[in-house]
Amino acid sequence: LYRYAILESPFPVKNYEAQFALTPDDDDEDEINFAWSAVFDADGKPDKEARDVITGIFAAGLDNIKKLVADGKAK
Repeated sequence: LYRYAILESPFPVKNYEAQFALTPDDDDEDEINFAWSAVFDADGKPDKEARDVITGIFAAGLDNIKKLVADGKAK
């Protein structure tokens, strides 16, 4: 489990705290499960817009992890 907080950023959120964890996949020994979650308050934008920004960041981060694994660069 890895936890982190963003204290300052250009994103429309405040009080941002997140965590992610890697766990073995019960159904397939060659796979892992990656769970990433965050809590935050919208700051200067509607809740949905702030949520969309963070969802986009999560999606880009997961895509990058998948690419690193596929390219053999993640260890």
